[in-house]
Amino acid sequence: MEQSPIIRARNIKKQYGSLQVLKGIDLDVYTSEIVCITGESGAGKSTLLHILGTLDKPDTGDVYCSETNISALSSNRLADFRNKHVGFVFQFHQLLPEFTAMENTCIPAWVSGIGKKEAEEKAMPLFSLLGLTDRVHHKPAELSGGEQQRVAIARALINNPAVVFADEPSGNLDSKNAKILHDYFLRLRDELGQTFIIVTHNPELAALADRNLKMVDGQFA
Repeated sequence: MEQSPIIRARNIKKQYGSLQVLKGIDLDVYTSEIVCITGESGAGKSTLLHILGTLDKPDTGDVYCSETNISALSSNRLADFRNKHVGFVFQFHQLLPEFTAMENTCIPAWVSGIGKKEAEEKAMPLFSLLGLTDRVHHKPAELSGGEQQRVAIARALINNPAVVFADEPSGNLDSKNAKILHDYFLRLRDELGQTFIIVTHNPELAALADRNLKMVDGQFA
């Protein structure tokens, strides 16, 4: 039986003023895939990622995630869907400085109604997998850049999302920590079956992906 895509996008177009940023994108992404989107700045990579990840809406076209047409959801239903089915990792970790690594990780779980004890029980295997068990009670200022980004990954994974979207996740790291982070993406794919869609300028990360899609002027080359 043929596998259904976890993400299915059809004829995605987006325009800002007179600038046509996306010019009719079609894309299928499957469970346990790492898909990297590369291309020059201004090619439309981040715009596409934000639309696929429910942070923006296309002018035309439809995006399905786990068979749900997210393009048709109301704002409230979209926010709920995003919290429960989608994870995000950005170039800058965006951790809250006053919260510990554990508290930062648990925030999406708390928002979805999961209690403190259960959320922490869900977080601990992620900390173990990401090499963070001795950093649970540290605040961001006490963590290295690589550790901060791994906490951001744990936060993205806490609600067992269908897809994690990452925008230049290693762009703020030195080469050593970038490689460590890239290896964790592979491990999370292999051990958790996690799907990742990653925008990157990093050729090493792109080379590790199951698919590398290059964007040029709002279309896949």
